[in-house]
Amino acid sequence: MTTKQADHQDHPLDNGSTMRIYRNGNHQYWTDDDPIKRPSVTSLIAYVDGGAFGAGKGWAVREIRKDYLEQGAGGRPNFDIPDILTNKARDEGNKLHSDIDKYIKTSGGYIAEENPAFLAWHRAMANHLYLDSEVFTYHPALNYGGTIDQIALIGDDIVIQDVKSVDPESWAKHGSKYRWAKDQTQTTAYILALRQSGSRYKAVKGEIVYVLRDGSGVFTEEVHITTGMALFSNSRQIYDTLKLENKERSNNLKEEIGK
Repeated sequence: MTTKQADHQDHPLDNGSTMRIYRNGNHQYWTDDDPIKRPSVTSLIAYVDGGAFGAGKGWAVREIRKDYLEQGAGGRPNFDIPDILTNKARDEGNKLHSDIDKYIKTSGGYIAEENPAFLAWHRAMANHLYLDSEVFTYHPALNYGGTIDQIALIGDDIVIQDVKSVDPESWAKHGSKYRWAKDQTQTTAYILALRQSGSRYKAVKGEIVYVLRDGSGVFTEEVHITTGMALFSNSRQIYDTLKLENKERSNNLKEEIGK
């Protein structure tokens, strides 16, 4: 069995010291003060849906039908199409995040000329002063971690920006209708972690930056922190309840098998 290696960052704190945060390949986080592997923000907000599941199911059916019709006579439905397209979208999203990270880390010295999504982001966002990117954060009281896409200084405000790569056709039909709830909850959780940990980056605002994958547009939405806090609290409660119940069920099953 291969052990997934852990990365670490020394997160700067407001008092001049740092907090070392670790992240492994399973996207679990921990610190030197709290060595227990804790869940990521994305794990905790899994129960914030906003109607995305139903929309995703409809999309999968349409794409299978579209591919079938394009094949013409003698064609057969390819039920792998949704997975193929999802993997392609994930790879494009990872490339966008990587290119943005390189741009910020080199203070604008790196430009991904071949990536239309990055160029669209650059046209829309490069006038901001960026403090850091791909930043590990950790909430020492609620015991969760996450990785922030980018931290900007806009005027006098430190702003957390979460970048989302989106399909142009889907955005034209729905905008952020089926995703705003989860996206805003995620960014709110990052802001709460920064505040609680005493981070140097005391964010007062959050933004979701939606970048169309073909480079045709960038749309920014402000995070409503009060709403995000309520959604995060509810989702965390569901996560903790199910985790406890599943553990109890597992123990009961082991006892039954052992009889």
